[in-house]
Amino acid sequence: NIISHEGAHLLLIAYSKENWKHLFKSDSTLKNDNYGHQNIPDWIDEAIAILCEHPDIKQSRRVVMRDSIEKRVSLSKVLTGYREFRLLYNELLSIMEFIIEKEGNEIVNTIVEESIKKKTMEEILKENAKHIPYQLDELEKVWVEWVKAQK
Repeated sequence: NIISHEGAHLLLIAYSKENWKHLFKSDSTLKNDNYGHQNIPDWIDEAIAILCEHPDIKQSRRVVMRDSIEKRVSLSKVLTGYREFRLLYNELLSIMEFIIEKEGNEIVNTIVEESIKKKTMEEILKENAKHIPYQLDELEKVWVEWVKAQK
């Protein structure tokens, strides 16, 4: 499981260098803290890595998220720089699966590409989402209801 998670980080860096290099302001890849790509927000990097984890691990994350939904960190914090990712793995998986279910797989590429352009998640969703709200507080409400409905 750790190999697929950590491998996803490396693949995202390689893929972004190859496919989005025209969007980057410099040739540098790693951030000064050696964590992720300097042009991809950390929460997106982690969310993609979590999406690549083993199905059994993802299922246990879903159960924990459903059972602890009232103790979540607000989406406005999660999607704007909160860095305690190990606490958020379940939440990142859940919100990304929700967005993918409602908007389709293509939205992941759009989120990464538009975030490289320094757009906020609200801007990205306002311009690209057709089935979910773009305002983070409204998105959080419908996502929480979705989580609570999961079996």
